[in-house]
Amino acid sequence: MVNNSQSCPVCLIKTILVLIGALLIFSSLSCDKKETSDGKPSIKKAGPNLQTLADWPFDADELLPEVFDIADIKRVDSVRIVRVNEMKDYLGEWSDHYISYNCAGIASTKYDVSGTPVCVEIAQCAELQDAYGLYASRRPNGVLLTPPGAESFTVGTTRYFTHSEYVVTLSIEKESDSAAMLNLARLIDKGIETLPETPPFFILFPFRYQMAASAHYYAYNFLDIPNLNQVYTIDYLTQGDTVTLFLAPDESGEQYLSLCAYAENTGSSLGIPSTIRFDGGHGVSFEHSKKGRIIAGLARGKVVGIIGFKGLPQETLLSKWVDGLLK
Repeated sequence: MVNNSQSCPVCLIKTILVLIGALLIFSSLSCDKKETSDGKPSIKKAGPNLQTLADWPFDADELLPEVFDIADIKRVDSVRIVRVNEMKDYLGEWSDHYISYNCAGIASTKYDVSGTPVCVEIAQCAELQDAYGLYASRRPNGVLLTPPGAESFTVGTTRYFTHSEYVVTLSIEKESDSAAMLNLARLIDKGIETLPETPPFFILFPFRYQMAASAHYYAYNFLDIPNLNQVYTIDYLTQGDTVTLFLAPDESGEQYLSLCAYAENTGSSLGIPSTIRFDGGHGVSFEHSKKGRIIAGLARGKVVGIIGFKGLPQETLLSKWVDGLLK
């Protein structure tokens, strides 16, 4: 038989420790941060690791064989390989943009497709979502999406498509030669062994009111907010206003704390409508200098929010999304 008179003090100590732990967790998710000498919250910065990208396995050149099975398509130039440490010379001011999406290297060459010259460039990123983000950064909103790859579009004499960790760009001299460009694109796409798919986090966004071809991914420092990384976005049309919903994985709560620190640093914190019920009440609202009002908070191990909040239509869109994620 257990002696209750001896076990109660132990139980009390355990209860106190549990309560202290809960308070520590709660305080870590509040908008209070350690302060720097100037009294502002400290902020961690993030960015690509150049050495990691330089050492990253690279095989994009293998997708550019000298000949394909089709006799009237052949490579007429050698394959040039540019790794991350050479991108500045190759891309100029665009190099930082590619590297911000964890681009490990680029392979480029030229083909003759039934007498039509077609230039090809394949950028290889570290992960599927990085490649999608780089591809989407070149894609106009609302453009017609077609095969091949997970997604593809054409603007003038240039076709872009993304498949796995690759972003393929093909270009021709005349728009009338677009069939030759498409034929080569299909062959390159066929050489990629994995199934084409877009990043899976996009399926968590509400479908209604989505604007066509508006999905984007940002690897680092979204909206110039330090340490707000791995962010997925989709644009929506609500009663004539365009707004953006965003989501980032955030099991640790660090992404949310980055938003809180930004709001405190800019002195732009605002209230949150009562209909928007974030996980545990952990939410933040502030005015961004370029993007307008932002409301964001935690929902099932993710930080989610809206950019360009103005009133009731956006409130309804965000509150229904958050409620759905928390079910």
